Amino acid sequence: LDRGWQEGSPENPNLDFKWTCKRDEIEYATLTAPQRANHFERISHLCTKIGLNSHLQEARSNLDVDIDTFYPQTFHLFGAGETEAFANEYKLRKAEGILKDWLDHRENGGAENETFAEDVINVALMVFQRHLTDIDSLLTSEDNEAEAQGLCIDDSEWVVLKEAEFANPAKEIIALEVQRQVALEHERTKMQMRQAFERQVVELQKLTNRRHERISQRQQEKIRKETLRQKLRRSVLNIKGQELPTDSAARTFGRSGSALHEDGLTCSGGLQPRTQQISDSPERVGPNGRCNTSASKEEALGGSGLGQPGTERVYGQK
Repeated sequence: LDRGWQEGSPENPNLDFKWTCKRDEIEYATLTAPQRANHFERISHLCTKIGLNSHLQEARSNLDVDIDTFYPQTFHLFGAGETEAFANEYKLRKAEGILKDWLDHRENGGAENETFAEDVINVALMVFQRHLTDIDSLLTSEDNEAEAQGLCIDDSEWVVLKEAEFANPAKEIIALEVQRQVALEHERTKMQMRQAFERQVVELQKLTNRRHERISQRQQEKIRKETLRQKLRRSVLNIKGQELPTDSAARTFGRSGSALHEDGLTCSGGLQPRTQQISDSPERVGPNGRCNTSASKEEALGGSGLGQPGTERVYGQK
């Protein structure tokens, strides 16, 4: 006002400079040159934390700019995945602080029982080494080692780091003792399972051996039976292959002394013939009950039932 400025109505379109407390009170579309306002249009992209962080993160990926050299780590807790990333960063800095405190204590010549326990240092060191591992080197193989290994702090590691206190580094960590007991129980269970598995393998091997023995015995018995069958078949063939006797020795039939003589077949000694025709030649039986002697010696032998073809058999009894 000392310079000659005059305060006008906010609705006055003929203003030179518009000053407001809120950016939303300015209608930028109605301003023309050389009119000015105390708020820049879309200034929220730079003057707010979320806007600035969003653009810097885009610069990291699109412009290949390492913003960590001049911009602190920032998280938008309402963004997708930002809360989890903030929790992981907090846990990682806790591990880093434990390592730095332990290293300063050792370099200053402090006693070992006045700093963090060795198991706590090992957990923190393992977490930070995993964080410093280049993820590209873990993705060169066929298996996704990065996913299998995990780039975040798991619950078993964090429960140890959470109990560690910078004010009292020598404090006993109860989670470590619990984890030792769990590890021992796990090893004991694995040993029992391994022993049970070995026993099952031995029992299965015994059952398999017994089964093989039974199969072998069956095969041997089958072979033995087949050998006996072959021997019996050969014996039968040998018997069938023997020649019938052709000598004139008498052979006795019946219970009354009927005899087969060289000159023919005699049916005598109290046996009365009863004609039973077996062949097609009943004329060979005489009227007196005697066999017809006109038959040859071979026919008589055939009539005795020794298996010669074209024979007849006549039997009779009172």
